[in-house]
This record gives sequence, structure tokens and C-alpha cells, in this order.
Amino acid sequence: MIIKLLYLFFPFLIFNSFGYSSEKVDTLSTIKESIKHADTYYWFGMAESGNVELFEKGLVYLDTASDLIDECHTLSVADREELLRKVGALETDINGQIALSFDTFYGFFPLTRLFTNSVFSDPVATGTYELVDDPLVMAATSAMASMSEEITGKWGREPQLDVVFTSVPNNSELENEALYIFNQSSKYFVHNKMEIVSVFNEEELEKFEQAIMTKEMKDKLIDSFNSTTLVMAVVRQLDIVEGDHFFLAEAYAYNRASDSAIRNLHVMGFSRDRTSSFNQFLILNGLLLCFAILLYNFFHSSDFGSTMGKKYKLDLNLSSSMAAMFYFFTGKMFPLLIFPMLDYFRPMPETLAIVSFWWCLLVGICLFIGPPILLKSMSVRLGTISEFFMSRGKGVASALAITLGIVCYFSELLIMKPIDNLYGFIFLLSISALASAFILGLSLDEREDSVSPKNFFVTLISFSGIGLALCTGEYIYIFYSAVFTLVVVSIVFYVNRLFPWQRTIESKDDDVEDNDIENELTGLTSLIANHQYVLPKNYDEVKDYFEEFLKEEGNNSIVLKLTGQSGVGKSAMADNIIKETIEQGDDKYVVLRGQCQTPIETDKMVEKDNDLDPYYIFKQALAGHFKINLLGSDNAKYQQIESAMSGIYNTVMPFAGVFLPPLSPEENLASSDREIKLALSSFIEKLLYEKDKSIIFMIDDIQWIDARSRELLNFILEEFLAENYQSEKNKIAFVITERLEDGDVGITFNDSISGYIKPFMLEKPDKEHSKRILTESLNIEEQSAERILKRTGDLSIRSDARGQLFWLFQTIIHIAQNDLFEQNSSGKFKIKNWVGEIPVPNDMKENIRLQFEEHPEYKPVLECAACLGMEFQASLLSNSLGMDRIDLLRMLKNIDSSTGMINDVQDVDDLFRFQSSLVFEVIREQMAISGKGPQASDVPQLVREYHAMVANSLEVNAESSQSLLFEIANHYYASGAKYANKAYYYTREAAYACLSMYNFNKAKRYLEKAEDCAAFIDIDRDQLKEDTLFLKCHEAHITGTLEEKQKVAEEGLEYIDQLDVDLLNEKMGILIKVTEACFNARFHDKTEELAEKIIKLAKPGSIEKAEGFHFQGLSMKMGAKGRLEILTKAYETISYLQKSTSRNRLLGRIMNTLGMEMTLPESTHKEEGLELLKKRLELDEKENIKDLKGKAITLGSIGRYFLYNTSDIDEAEKYFKMDIEVCEQIPDKSGASQMHSLIGECSLKKKEYQKALSDYKRSFALIYDDPSDSDNASKDAKSSTAFSADILFSHVGLLNAYSLMEKEDHDLKEIEEWGDRLNNCVGKNQFTRNKDFLGMRNGNFEYEVPFFEIVQNWDEVFDGDWLDKLKGQWKK
Repeated sequence: MIIKLLYLFFPFLIFNSFGYSSEKVDTLSTIKESIKHADTYYWFGMAESGNVELFEKGLVYLDTASDLIDECHTLSVADREELLRKVGALETDINGQIALSFDTFYGFFPLTRLFTNSVFSDPVATGTYELVDDPLVMAATSAMASMSEEITGKWGREPQLDVVFTSVPNNSELENEALYIFNQSSKYFVHNKMEIVSVFNEEELEKFEQAIMTKEMKDKLIDSFNSTTLVMAVVRQLDIVEGDHFFLAEAYAYNRASDSAIRNLHVMGFSRDRTSSFNQFLILNGLLLCFAILLYNFFHSSDFGSTMGKKYKLDLNLSSSMAAMFYFFTGKMFPLLIFPMLDYFRPMPETLAIVSFWWCLLVGICLFIGPPILLKSMSVRLGTISEFFMSRGKGVASALAITLGIVCYFSELLIMKPIDNLYGFIFLLSISALASAFILGLSLDEREDSVSPKNFFVTLISFSGIGLALCTGEYIYIFYSAVFTLVVVSIVFYVNRLFPWQRTIESKDDDVEDNDIENELTGLTSLIANHQYVLPKNYDEVKDYFEEFLKEEGNNSIVLKLTGQSGVGKSAMADNIIKETIEQGDDKYVVLRGQCQTPIETDKMVEKDNDLDPYYIFKQALAGHFKINLLGSDNAKYQQIESAMSGIYNTVMPFAGVFLPPLSPEENLASSDREIKLALSSFIEKLLYEKDKSIIFMIDDIQWIDARSRELLNFILEEFLAENYQSEKNKIAFVITERLEDGDVGITFNDSISGYIKPFMLEKPDKEHSKRILTESLNIEEQSAERILKRTGDLSIRSDARGQLFWLFQTIIHIAQNDLFEQNSSGKFKIKNWVGEIPVPNDMKENIRLQFEEHPEYKPVLECAACLGMEFQASLLSNSLGMDRIDLLRMLKNIDSSTGMINDVQDVDDLFRFQSSLVFEVIREQMAISGKGPQASDVPQLVREYHAMVANSLEVNAESSQSLLFEIANHYYASGAKYANKAYYYTREAAYACLSMYNFNKAKRYLEKAEDCAAFIDIDRDQLKEDTLFLKCHEAHITGTLEEKQKVAEEGLEYIDQLDVDLLNEKMGILIKVTEACFNARFHDKTEELAEKIIKLAKPGSIEKAEGFHFQGLSMKMGAKGRLEILTKAYETISYLQKSTSRNRLLGRIMNTLGMEMTLPESTHKEEGLELLKKRLELDEKENIKDLKGKAITLGSIGRYFLYNTSDIDEAEKYFKMDIEVCEQIPDKSGASQMHSLIGECSLKKKEYQKALSDYKRSFALIYDDPSDSDNASKDAKSSTAFSADILFSHVGLLNAYSLMEKEDHDLKEIEEWGDRLNNCVGKNQFTRNKDFLGMRNGNFEYEVPFFEIVQNWDEVFDGDWLDKLKGQWKK
């Protein structure tokens, strides 16, 4: 029975004994692990110079081990005693280190051990904390790297060492990392695992991987490597606990003689796993950055600093946000720059905290106060590079953004540490730091509400407390610091009335005294900019003359010219006269204003006319009247012009030619300068007649008028000053101002209009006038005004610049800047009682220079603006300086209020101008600003860079606004050799744009600029030669006489002849242009020769091939054999090409030429030709090719077809009338005149003789508006081939009509008058010039051949009966 029971309980006993044994083993291993962890944290704490936190972690593990020892009853007495001895010994060591470290610098301020270099420059900058890489690898490699350096230092006498690597436990990744580290030094010759495997057998390899080296193994390796000294490097993992890694790097040196290691070395390596904190880092950075952007934009857009109440708002924009990011990251990076310097003063880790706390205070002060002060001190110098760095007005916003960057830096350290109540700590740190930064920003700022500098010391105290709390890393200290800071800051807020409710009350108080002026300087400069006009002594004389002119019955118009020195009030008088006239005349007057362009390229302000914008004053006048934004895109401008012209003028083309440069010579928007003149003349007529308005046209600073504007102005003056051109009740008055310095002659006008100009010379203001200006306009009390005038002297008797009214205003600003004004009880300005002698500037220009130099924060803006011109666009200036537009507008407002140098052009959005041309000149002289090119050596590099920044900004919008092309070219040209490549490109583009605008002088100037740039870049010089030749050909084509066209054609032929045949294919553009020149020069043989070359070289089916066929056809006589076939080839070639503007234009010309050829009287393709001409009209409608001249030719050709090839006279007349409508749109009076002559011929065929007379008279009237003036008609006719041909058409037609009428219907006086005029216009020499023209038109006029025979033998002036003479000849 007992045996059975034993069998029954035996399994249970066995199982229980195993369980008991397992429990004992698990407990024992846990105890040992705890002791190992405690030992790990002991060495961890030692490695971090006495980290009490880590020592305390070790004690926690020792307590755990002690508790387990006490609770475990299965331990043997020997094991228990051994374990307790270990725990006790380790506890003693740890407590000893805690006692040593607790009141030391690192012990009390643990976060300071992380105040070190950037992790980007030092991989172990964060100590044992690992954020990105594998902490296991970092712990091992840090130990190996230290050991490598130790071996080099301690075993330096050894020759090169052979090193083998192993790890325990085996980890090939760590072995390879160690191999890589040792391989960096030539001291070691490393061997990889493959070499070791090839030496050892399997058993030996297993021992090696356990870091065991026997004598046999050592000998094998030494023999195999032929080594003197062998080193076994071991990476041993000692412990991993709570993400903290503890490794030991071991090195054992062997040689052939010894059986064991001759020396060894051990180095510890540690790493704490903080990779999980990386996402927290990213989130924290993102949140604080967004908060910085919001705060910066809020305080920026709210214009925080206004003393007149507060309108808080948040206006997010890209520029301000970029600035916020700049300041944020400046704050974040600043500690990495400052800590290496603070390290020189850092106490030793073992220094007592009580004598080293000052360093923590210094950290708070340097890190939080340093960046704003540093940026403030550097802002003026950096501001010369970009306004982006200017700190004026940004004190609060920038300080807050910087502070958040610094808070972000420290928050990352707190996350990495980490600490208790982490996010509460970060929140309190942010609140206290931002509150202090707000006061710091206001105390450093230069705006109106900046607090007293003494409050700066408040921030010293608060930031030092924040620094102390940060270094401890304890929540309770940052809480105390935050409470203290908020209390102190609140007191500062209350004392300085910075709370919103206090500022609202202040705003209401200010409204009560609305008439008070903010401060002396701002108030006076505002009054000067908008002062009440005080009438000068000759004002009444000028005004009376102007009013008498307006009241006078009749139709005379005048030119009122106000001249005088700079600053005497010419523009002010003109403005005031116009203002009073408009106020009295209700809606009767239209005012056009044009300000002549101040030359941007100056040499003591001597005009460089070729660099001035053509038609500048007319652009301004028309843009102002029609509300056209001159700074908009070309497409927007065209739409605005089209909308403005509807109902006033039939086409926008000539006006668009003034406003917009074409893309190419084929894209010209107006056919000639004459079209622009006639278009403007017609526009004025519409206003005077149809709109029933009188016009006042003001032109300011006419001394700088560009050549094209001067030419157009002379034309308009001649048109509208003569009595017969003017309405019975509406008038036009030109009000012109001109600066005349001593010895200046002034602008001269054509003799025919000089008698209509009424000049008035404005004198310098006398003492009484000056006193009235001071007292009435500037609100200065009478006694102070007399003191100022006594000090300055009588302006009227001065012969220098100090006699100018502008100088008086500058004197007042100078006095105000010296803080010598105060306001009395009535609100008037007075000189302070204590002031003795009033300081007065000796020289006006010098005073402006002093203002310029006294405001360094404004210099970048003023300098860059001066590079732009007298007027400039704020958005362009802000883009050029890389500055937020709101910041710039705020600064321009400050410049206006404090210096008066810049004025806002209120009636034009985004436009500012310099207060006067003198201010503009002085700044340009001071900075040596000019538009000189890269070869000039006297241009400062800063000026070059300003021009480059402007050019870069303009270039962004170059595609949308072709009109910017000239500015881009000028600015890149002025940017120097660095930008010569771009300057070369844009100056050539600008030259071609000028060709399209018929501004050939300016085109030449741009090519000269391109040649200057070519010296600095590698380009084909023949390109410029071709450009110049192209220009000459185009100029001769548009404006040249036959002799000039022939000269240019010869030059072109010479250039083409010297080219290699192989190069001609690459020079197709100039080849075509020279061919055109030969055709214009009537070198028909050469035209045909070059056309054949074009046909031969051009690619099949290309536009060049079509050009070649067309020129070949043009070179042949009309109706010549083969001409029809060649023109057909041209038409077929161009028809298959892809649609484009240039293709459509050429297609239209070819269709016209071919259509006229096919409709010749002897042609058998008349109907086909008619269809082709009609297709030409359809092309114009579908493709909108804007070739009105071509359309007019088509309509005339169709009309002639019906007139000469059919009996459908009504249809012919219909097309002639349509042609007239197009000619009026262009306008082309010559073409319209010919059409009226053809309509007269239609009337003759219908035997409507009286109507024919009217048609011929209208034909002549279109060319010469005064038919009775036969002398001028004769004179003008002889000056133009086309005009004399028009005289022949109209006069022969009229005389022919009389010859067909009954004698009793003859008006003998009119016959004699018209016959005499024809007699005067046509002589043997004059007719010779028109012989070819008339011969070419031989088949078009029924009675032209008989007349041709008469005048062909005309040797003497005929004085007989015209009708008998003509009739007798015709009867023959």
C-alpha cells in the first residue's frame, strides 16, 4: 500500500521540486539583473559628470534587488550574503556620488549639460541622447571611437597594428561599424570577418566570437597576417535597460613571443534611446512656427505703435510670413552660436551651484536679449543689402518671433531629457518669455509708442529668472519665474498705457482734440506736403489772362507758359489755376495732365533723349483721362484702351501704338508716327466738337520733354492754335511749366506757333509772401515766422538756390528736425523760448543730403527708388528689395511724414513720386546713381545691385507686359558686367521693339548698349552687325527717301556678298530684310536675284520660301510673263503653314498681290482674283491680323475690279466707301482721298457730274484742309510724291467733270483756281518724280493717259484755257 502511495505522489513531488527550483532561479536572475541595471546607471551617471537623476535610477533598482532578496526564502545563506554585499557596496558608491554631485553645478542645473554644440557639427552634441540613429549602434560606436583614440595615444610607439573584430553577443553590424572607425586611421590595418574565417576552424571561430583568444589562435592569426602586433577589438553589450544602452569596448594586444595579451584597454559607451521623441520635435516645431507667424503678422498688420488708438487685425501674407520664419529660425539657431562662446565662462561640473548660478542668469540674458539687440545693431548695415533686414517698426513682431524660436530650442531639450509636467513647463516658458519679449521689442523700437529704454532693465531681470529656471529643469522654478515675469510686465503695461482698453480710451481722447498735430516734425512735413496755396504777387495777372481767354467770344486757343527756377512754385500755380477753373466751370472742362519724364541716366541731369520713353507726356495724359493703368499687363492695357475709345474713336490701334510696344516689326499697332499724330488730333476734335468740352492740357517740366513728344506737341499746337481749326465756343489751352536756371534758353517751338505762346516768369517770393506762407500755410505764429525770415534773409534778393521757395520749406523741416518747435495754446507752431540763433542750412542740396544721411533706415528704400525714376511703383520697389508691401508702404508713409522726400500720388494706385526733381537729383548725385553700362568704372557696386534687383523683379512679368522690356533692358544694362549677358539679350530685344514703334534713334541707342555688353560676353559679333543693318533697312523702309533706300540697299548687298554661301542659310532673316530693301530701292534685278537665293536656301514649305516667291513676283512688272505662276507658288506655300501672326500677315499681303495680278484688264483669271481678294477680307475677320492698310488695299482692289471690268458701278462704289471707312480708322487720309477720287469717277460714269465735283473736292480737302491756300498746297505737294499724286487725281478728275458738263453749269472762277493750283503743282521736274507712279496706274483712270501725254511735253507753265486744252488733247 505504501509503495502504491509513493507511486501516486512521485510525479507530484518531482513537479513540485522543479517548480521550486525554477522559482529560485527566476528570482535570483531578477535580483542579478536589478543589480546590473543599478551598476549601469552608476556608470551612466559617472559618464555624465555626476547626473543625480541617473544615480537615483540606480538606487531604485537596488531597492528592487533588496526587496527581492528579503522576499525570496529559497536563496541559500551564501547567495543571500553575497548579493547583499554587492547591493550594499554599490549603494554606498551611488550615495557617495549623489552626495558629491547634488549641490554641484551639473547636479543642481542638469539641463546645462545639454547646452553644447550643434548636432549637425558634432554627432555626440546631445550627450548620451540619441534622436535619429539606432541607439545600440551609437553606444557601441562611441565606445569604439574613444578606444581608437585611446590606443593611438597610449600605444603610440607600437608599429602599425593589425586589428580583428568580434562582438558579444555576436552582432556583425556592430563589428562592421567598429571596422569602419578603425579604418579611418593609418595606425591600424583592419581585417574583416572573411579573413578570420579563412584562418580558423569551426571550433576556433566559435571561441573567437565569444572573445576568447588561445595561444594557438593567436599564432595562427599572426602567421596569417604576418603581423608584429595583433589587436583583438571586442564590442561587448553589458546592459540595455529602459531604452538606455551600456556597451564596453575592449582591446587586447598580442605579439608572437607572449602566450597571453601584452596589454589591454577598456572604454565604456552609453546611449539613451530618444528616437520616439523625434515626432514630438516635429510637432513642436510646427506649432511654435505657426504661432510665430500668427503673432508676427498680427503685430505687423495691426500697425502696433500708433498713438491714435488701435485697430487690431490679422493680415496674413507671404512676405510677412517669410520674415516671421526668418526671425523664428534665427532665434532657434542663435543658441548654437552663443553657447560655444559661453562655454569659455561655464563653471566646472563639480563647482558648487551656489557660486555658479550666475552662469544660468547669463544664459537667460544672452540668449533671449542677444538676438533682438544684435539684429537691431546690424539692421542698418544689412538694410543696405535688403529692406528685409530693416528692424525699424518691427521691434515687437520680430522680438516675439525670435523668442519663440529660442523657446523651441529649449523645449526640444526638455523633451529629450525629459521632465515631469513637460507641456506645462513649455507653456509657462512660452508665456513668460513672450511677455518679456514684448517689452523688449517696444523698448528697442523706434515707433511712436516705444516704451522708455529704462524698461529694458525689466527684461534683463525677467529673462535672467527664466534662464535660471530653465537650467534647473524643475517645474516649480519656471512657475515662480512665470508669475514674477507676468506681474512685472503687467505693471509695465499699465504704466505705459499699453493695455487695449487703455489705448481705446486714449483714442477717444485724441478724437476730442482732432485739430492737434501728432508731433512737430510729422505735423510740419504733412503741412508742407499739403499746404494751403498762398497766391504769389503775379498770380492775379496770370489768372486774369487765363480767365479772359476762357470768357472771350470767338475760337482762339492759347499756350500759357510758366517759367522760373526750381522751387519757385510753377507747378503749384498751374495746379491752382486749373483747380479754380474746374470748380467754376462745372463739367465743361476736360483736364489732360502730362509730367515729362526725368531722365534716368544723367550726367549732372543733362538729358539723354534716347533713353527717354517716347510720347511720355501723352501716355500720362491719356492714361489719366481714360483711367488706364500704365503699370498693368499689356493685355489689360489694350482692353482698357479699347473700352475707353469706344464711342470716341473708331479704332484703338494708333493709341495702342503709343501705349504698347509690338512684339516684332510685323506686329506694329500703328502704321506710322503720322497715324499717331492724326489719331490724337482726331481725339481732341471729338472732345471739342462731339463731346462739347473745352480742354486744358497741362505739361509739367517741359525742359525734359522727349523728342517724340516734342514733335507730336508741335503738331498738335499747329493743328489747334490756328483759328480755322477751333470750335465756335470750345477752346483748348496748353498750360506749360519749365524750369529755367541762370543762362538757360528754354524749349523752342515752331515759328508758326510761337506767337500764340504767352510766357510768364515767376519771381522768387518776397518777404511778405514768404511770411504769409509761414503763417497761413504752415501754421507758424507770426513772431516766429519773422525770426525765421530775419535769419534766412529776403528770398527775393538772393541770387543763389536759397532764394527758392522750396528751400524755405526745407529750412522749416531742418528747424523741426532739431526739435526747436513747440505748439502754443492756439495750436500754432513757435520757436522754443530758449532758442538763440536759429540753425539754417547754407545750401539746399546739402540740407537734403543731411536729411538723407540722418535717416540710414530709409536709405535702401530711397536709393532703390531713385534707381527707378522720379515716379515709381510701390509694388515694384517692394519686390526689388524683397520687402513686404505693407512694410514698404508703412515706411514710405514714415519717410513722407518725417522728411517729405516722398509723396503718395493719391489719384493713382500704387504710385509714389519724389517730392521734387531736386530731391531726386540730390539722392542720385549722392549715391552716384546712373544708367551707365558695364564699361563705366565710376558706378558704385551697390547701385549696380539695386539695378539688378529691379531688373529681376521686372523680368518676372516680362511676358505679360511687353512694355516692361525697355525698363528691364535699361536696368540690366546699368547692373554692370555681372549681368552683361542678360543686358545684351534685353537691349537687343528693346532695339527691335523700338523698330516696331518707329523710334529708330532709340533703337540705335539700344544696339550701342548691346555692343557695350558684348565686350564682356562670348558672342558672335556679326550678330550686332546684322542688327544694325536690319535697323537701317527698316528705317529706310518706313521713313527713307529713295536715295536713302538705295544707299541702305547697297550696304546690305555688300554685306550679303561677303558672306560664305554656307552661312546664308543661317542668315535667312537678314537676307530677307536686304531683299526687301532692294525692292524698296527699286533694284528689281537684285531683288529677283536675292529672292532666288531665298527660294533655293529656304526649307520646303517654310515661311521663308513663301517670302522668296513673293519678292520674286514683286520684282517683276505687273502682267509680266510668269509673274502669276510665281505668286501662285507663294500663295500655295504660305497656305499650308501653321497659323501664326507673321504667317497670317504675309498670307494677306500675298493674297493682295496675287489678287491684283489676277484682276488686271488683260487677265483671264479675273473672277478667281475677285474670290481671292474676298478671301483676304475673310482672313482679316477670322484671324484678326490687324493689318488695316492691307484690308484697305483689298477693298480698293475689289472696287476697281467692279469699276473697270463690269458695269456694276454701284458695287464698285460700295467697296470704295468701305475702303474709306477703314482709312478713317487707321487713319489714312491719302488712301481716303484716292477712294473719293474713284467714287468721283463712278459718278462720272453715272453722269452725276455735280456729285463728281463734290467727290473730287472732298478728295482734295482730306489732304489739305484749306483748299483756298494754293501756295501752301503747292509747297506741300512738292514735298511728297503721294500727296502730289493725290492732287493729280482730284484736280484732273474735277476738271474732267467740268469738261463733260454743259457750259452754263461751269464755275469759271473755280475752274481757274483749280487749274492754276494744278499748274503750280506740276512742273517738268516735279512730274518726273511721279512719272513711274502715274505710268503704273495707267489702266485705272480713263482720262489719265491723255493728260499724261499733255504734261509729258510740258516745258513751260500753261496759262491758257484749261478746258479747251484738255478737250483738244482728248479729241486727238
